[in-house]
Amino acid sequence: MDRTTLDTDNEKLKRLKLKGVLLFTANLATETIGEALYDYLMSKYAVLGLIKNLCVELGQYGIRVNSIAPIVSATPFFRNAMGIDKKTFEELLYASANLKGVVSKAADVWRR
Repeated sequence: MDRTTLDTDNEKLKRLKLKGVLLFTANLATETIGEALYDYLMSKYAVLGLIKNLCVELGQYGIRVNSIAPIVSATPFFRNAMGIDKKTFEELLYASANLKGVVSKAADVWRR
């Protein structure tokens, strides 16, 4: 994408006078040191970079950009990667979680 395209997009945003919020799902993996699949971690850093750039790019038009970073949910992806069942996975994760008494589900983060 060249600068001309970006300038054209910026002009469109000015004309449309859009306001609002873009909310992304990030991950705590970018804030902690630990074992993570490098391709997964790399994709999360890409999301974080996009969020930071969009804050600068869209903030001038009154569009807020933010992210949430829920603790890991016991999705099949993570359970299979660790090779353990759902119950054991949740017990391990939530023993060290800040929010006690609640086991977050994927539906808590995203619903259609």
